Amino acid sequence: MFEGAEAKIYLTEKNTIIKERISKKYRIKELDEKLRKHRTKAEAKILKKAHSLGINTPQLLKQSKYSVKMEYIEGIKLRQLPPNNLYELIPLITEQISLLHQNDIIHGDLTTSNLILKNNKIYIIDFGLSYISKRIEDKATDLRIFFETLLLPEKIKNKIKNEFIKSYNSIFKDALKITEHLKSIEKRGRYKKG
Repeated sequence: MFEGAEAKIYLTEKNTIIKERISKKYRIKELDEKLRKHRTKAEAKILKKAHSLGINTPQLLKQSKYSVKMEYIEGIKLRQLPPNNLYELIPLITEQISLLHQNDIIHGDLTTSNLILKNNKIYIIDFGLSYISKRIEDKATDLRIFFETLLLPEKIKNKIKNEFIKSYNSIFKDALKITEHLKSIEKRGRYKKG
């Protein structure tokens, strides 16, 4: 079992997990139940949509009030890979993230822990914070989260980021708007010394 901020995850049968949204005692009971039910339903809906679009995600097997049962993707989390391996995977990573964004799916937690390498494919997992949005800001924020989780020396991180952006911009028409907006988001986050 693994317990995150929002859910407990159980490995059950081979290649199957159950993600159960846990009750938060600090919330009013009715609000807690409503949030857990809504978030479970939203995650299942987006997971199903992404999988049907050919995005490499776990397959949704069953949904209940507060839990989802899905395929377990056993592979290597990208955060565990050495920088050279990560750099070589940029085309595969870009392809999957681009598919999300072309279809207005915002992952919401696009970290190197939620990207898994299995059989020379990149899989995206954990759609617990996902939502649908056409907004450039939301897609650019998804990318910012991804780049922030690249815990690498600055030179290597920039090399990977530049290659990703080059590849991303070549895939679909709105990509350039998104990467340009990413620059403005990054400027907002910088503080001037003074």
